[in-house]
Amino acid sequence: MTGNVLTAKYDTNGNQLWTAPYPSTSAAVDASNNVFLTDSNLVKLNSVGTNVWAMTGENFFGNVIDVSVAVDSEGNSYLAGYTDYRPEVDSFPYFLLNWIKYNPNGVELWSVSNVIGNVSGGVPVIRCAALDT
Repeated sequence: MTGNVLTAKYDTNGNQLWTAPYPSTSAAVDASNNVFLTDSNLVKLNSVGTNVWAMTGENFFGNVIDVSVAVDSEGNSYLAGYTDYRPEVDSFPYFLLNWIKYNPNGVELWSVSNVIGNVSGGVPVIRCAALDT
């Protein structure tokens, strides 16, 4: 990525409240107005845009292709993403669906990876993560 990427928060009248120097492919807001941003990492910003914590998605295996974030009513965050994993250098990738749950303090509670399959063409993507609470 080149250049500078910012995330900005605006009020209901369109006035900019703050900016933060984090790229994002997905965002979620909890009941306390904390903002959760993802690219290949997960960043939690408080309601005034200050970094609270950041996680690297270290439980993702392979190259991160696409990620999304969701937040539940208790402030737990869920990082979902696809990665490609090549068990051999010249093999077609296995796509893995990865879920990681963090508590409000950024402590990992669990992670799950499921094999999507060995795909010779096309790449699966995650457009959004949602919770059924």
